[in-house]
Amino acid sequence: MTRRRLRALLGAAGLSLGFAACGPDGPDAGGAAPQISAESPRQAPDSAHSSVAATGERVTVRALDNVFRNETTVIAAGTTVEWRNGGRTEHDVIPVDRDQLWGVPTTDFQPGTAYEHTFTEPGVYRYYCSIHGTADVGMIGTIEVTG
Repeated sequence: MTRRRLRALLGAAGLSLGFAACGPDGPDAGGAAPQISAESPRQAPDSAHSSVAATGERVTVRALDNVFRNETTVIAAGTTVEWRNGGRTEHDVIPVDRDQLWGVPTTDFQPGTAYEHTFTEPGVYRYYCSIHGTADVGMIGTIEVTG
């Protein structure tokens, strides 16, 4: 095989691997918009820095591989937030303020599982996944509860 042909084959293989690595994050990252019904929770917009307003209902934050979607979620007091692990690995949801009594450990937040908490008090609630980040960088999120 000539060097030129070998380089072409290796280049094509590299492109294929590059495109495969840019695929969606887990089974929950599909292209179609979620169908919302009275029984299903409201989906937060699919942007890392978007927010969604809710009034005493349910919203979903997806834990994908290395990112929470939405990173920031704005809700009204009394709204339930459901974190759904749509990634390929385990995650956790750890409040930055360790005095807060909500969150879920990795043992209870495996791929395909969900955790929920109802926020009743206005405030800013920061959280992170300790496997894929710290309190300030990596897989981080914020729930902003309005009065």
